[in-house]
Amino acid sequence: MEKNVEEAMLSTLQDILIFQMASKGVPQSQIREAVGVDNNRVSRIARLAKKSGKKEE
Repeated sequence: MEKNVEEAMLSTLQDILIFQMASKGVPQSQIREAVGVDNNRVSRIARLAKKSGKKEE
């Protein structure tokens, strides 16, 4: 598999993990430590997860 494809797959899986953890109410600092990404990325995805959760209620 090409390096770019592997990186894209890893990035997508990290985004899914961040989204799921944020949806369950895990603090952003813990998400950042668990996934190993920067705080801006966690904040951006967590914001989407919270918006998504509000529509379902």
